[in-house]
Amino acid sequence: MMPMVAERGFLAADDCETLSAYLEGNVRRLGRENIEPFFSWRQINYANVDRRHVKEIMDAARNGVAARLCEELHDGVLYPEYTDLVLWREDQSMNIHRDNLPSNFEHRLYSSILYLTECEGGATVFPELGIEVPPEAGKMIAYPSSTPHGVRRVAAGKRHTMASWYTADIDRREP
Repeated sequence: MMPMVAERGFLAADDCETLSAYLEGNVRRLGRENIEPFFSWRQINYANVDRRHVKEIMDAARNGVAARLCEELHDGVLYPEYTDLVLWREDQSMNIHRDNLPSNFEHRLYSSILYLTECEGGATVFPELGIEVPPEAGKMIAYPSSTPHGVRRVAAGKRHTMASWYTADIDRREP
């Protein structure tokens, strides 16, 4: 069995709504072009979040995930390395990939997804394990960044997530 942490209700409904509304209302203003065009203008990086309350929710969530990973899977300290809010529209999906590749990402030890909304489709899939995790507002999943995974096509609605990556290298922690 693959090491994974999953928890329903990890993020309170009102916190999911706050992050989701912030993403939806600010992605055009705070989103940016990405080296991966697929993500251009549909994500807000933690460093660009300009509302204190939103940043506090994100801080509590990513620090909570790091603590859970250390309890369940990791012996030592973990630091958030990169965090963003991501908007997935209808018909968007993502091919199978690993979050610690290419080699400039090998410091990423763990990945997490916090689902902020529910939609039709949009499940996170782990094909080698036969596991699919459908979006459920407030649910958190965390797993080793070396685990192959992808995202099924969003069939209807919007999939809002908070994605984070974690490292043991203090020099690579996200400010």
